[in-house]
Parts: sequence; structure tokens; C-alpha cells
Amino acid sequence: LVGYNLSPLLWSKVKNGLSAGRVQSVVLRMVCERDRKVKAFVPQEYWSIEAYLISGRSKFVASLIEFRGAKPNLNNKEVVDLALKDIEKSSPEVESLKESKKEIRPRAPFSTSTLQQTAANRLGFTSRKTMQIAQQLYQGIDLGTERVGLITYMRTDSLRLSDSAIKEVRNFIQKNYTDCLPVKPIRYDSKGRSQDAHEAVRPTFVAKKPKDLEEFLSKDQFRLYSIIWERFVACQMLPQQLQTLTIDIKFGPGIFRASSTHSVFDGFQAVLKILSTKEKRVKLPKLKSNDKLLC
Repeated sequence: LVGYNLSPLLWSKVKNGLSAGRVQSVVLRMVCERDRKVKAFVPQEYWSIEAYLISGRSKFVASLIEFRGAKPNLNNKEVVDLALKDIEKSSPEVESLKESKKEIRPRAPFSTSTLQQTAANRLGFTSRKTMQIAQQLYQGIDLGTERVGLITYMRTDSLRLSDSAIKEVRNFIQKNYTDCLPVKPIRYDSKGRSQDAHEAVRPTFVAKKPKDLEEFLSKDQFRLYSIIWERFVACQMLPQQLQTLTIDIKFGPGIFRASSTHSVFDGFQAVLKILSTKEKRVKLPKLKSNDKLLC
């Protein structure tokens, strides 16, 4: 319908015989709408205040989250200087501590689109390059004594995994990551109108670990196979358990906040290397309410 209605407009405005693409036309509209929003955006000056605090031999940083009972509105240097003047009249002390737990679930196995997105973000591959390398892995790699297709068909919108693949990967997890095996297999539903003609993109044999195949693969083949293998194994493992400590510090009319998070159970993260989240861990000192701090 989009192409049918747009094409006559092209004939009258641009050139007779042109055809409006049913997909490209809609995408072009989205790009134009986003570009108008970017051009209409008016940037505003914004400041933040951080306190470098000391407790014994430990040093840590806290950020201003509240000033005089409200969210700080620091839109110019004059306001910031006045706030600092009020804050620095006092000494910081711990107002409250809160511990909370969080669970991070593994992501679904790859479809074509999520494989392209992850390869672009993690490996810097273009969509075309990703599909070319995936085609090579699918068609077969010479492993010395045999030629083996290492992944399932790479053009799919499905997140479905076969029963045999789930059984194989659960046996692998049981042997190698015993504590991370869920009681039941994890099923993933495809969003929208999935054709479901093919399985999700996964390794054909989970026992063929990336490091065991590295000598037979090019650098790019190895990296792409690694993220497919990691995502597949991880998707059938238990969630990661995180514990977060949040400390609020009263500093004159301001409240500053510092937080740290650490893993108490790695879960699916245990199998990830290329796909692992590289977060900078903040370590906070042991404190209690009303503890005095230096700034």
C-alpha cells in the first residue's frame, strides 16, 4: 500500500516510471522525523557535583542527588558555586545504608538481527561482513580430518531451539558448570510475527568449543563463532545474582549517594568471554549510620 500510494507522487514530482520501495520509503520517513527532532533540540547547560570522600584509608566518590529537599537544578556555574558554598560549611556523615539484590537473566539465543547487532557492537563488523562469515561457518569449515558446518542456518527470525539441542547443551552445562544448570530448560518466545522456519542461530555441536577450533578458523571466523557459542550456552544457564550497597551521605543541605555492586553468583556469566560485561567495580568501605567522613 505504501509503494502503491507513493509511486504516482514520484511520477508527478520527480520522474515518470519511478517506484517507491515499500520498506525504504517508511525507513526514509523515520530517518527524516528523527533528523527534525535532532535539529529542533535545544541543548541546556547542566552541572553535576561530586564529593571525594575518605573513611580511614579508603577513598570513594559520591554524587549529589538532592539539594534542599529537591532534585538539584544546576544549570549554571553561579548556582553551582552557591550550592558548594552552602555544602562546604558542614562535614559529611553517613545518613543511611541500603543493601539490595538483583537478578540478571541470560539473553535469548541469536536471531539474524540480534547476531548482526551484537557483532557490530562487540566486534565492529558490518551486517554484510557478519552474514558472509556466518555463511562460511554454516557451509562448513575444514577441521583437518573432516569438513563440518559449525552453526545452524543464519537467516532466521526465530528464537526456537530443538529438543535435541537443548538436551545436548544441558548435558554440557551439567558436566562443566554444574551449579549453573536450571531445573527445567529455558524457552524463549519470538516476538511479533516470527516465521519460525528455522531454529535460532546456534552451534551445531556444543562440544566443539571455540578454543578447540581456533587453529582451524580465521580470526574473524573464530570471533563470530565464539559469540554464537557463548550466547547459546549462556541462554540455558541460571541468572547472575548481584548485590548492591547504596550509601546516602548528608553533607549540609545536600544528600550525596555512592553505590557499589558485586556478583554473589556468576550464573551464565561464567561461560562468557567475548560477550562478558566489562564493568568497573567500585569498592566501598565498611560504614554505618552517623559515621563521620572527610572530604
